[in-house]
Amino acid sequence: MGLIQAGCGPGCRGDACVARWWWLCLAAFGRSPSAGFGTATSESIPIRTRRRINAIGEASARLRDVLVEHADFRVVIERYDCPDALLYCDPPYAGHEELYAGEGRGFTEADHRDLAALLNAAKGKVALSYYPCDLVEELYPSPPWRREEKAWLCTLSNPKSAPDANYQRSELLLMNYAPPAQQLLF
Repeated sequence: MGLIQAGCGPGCRGDACVARWWWLCLAAFGRSPSAGFGTATSESIPIRTRRRINAIGEASARLRDVLVEHADFRVVIERYDCPDALLYCDPPYAGHEELYAGEGRGFTEADHRDLAALLNAAKGKVALSYYPCDLVEELYPSPPWRREEKAWLCTLSNPKSAPDANYQRSELLLMNYAPPAQQLLF
């Protein structure tokens, strides 16, 4: 989701737009299938908001040396791949490319295959996100790719991807390395 889709218009700049984006990100990310996501009933909104505000400093410190690029994956991988690199890729999910068509020509199966060819030949560590599907199984075989799968309960309706208000979806994190247990995201 980009800033425009999050309710921030093309001219939106400054703290108000960043705050709106931050709040939408915090409200939209899921938890376990039994918990759902969005607002919780076990904690008051002011307490939850204060806790989230306090977490900004911790997030800032963790991301201090992180570089985020928004460019064609071919350019970014060529520019940064080296033995000491950790590349995280979050491509449009295979089979759901129509959800990303507003960002240009869209992502094609050929793009998925190009990305896989580059990542399978990467010199550094690679982590990437997908929904499980046959194409991903074909492009990223195990071994050498390690898989971590997590089911999420989605409680917001998106008529393009799932017309029901409550549905379960699995996210797949693929890695070409074995991270220490405390570094797993799920």
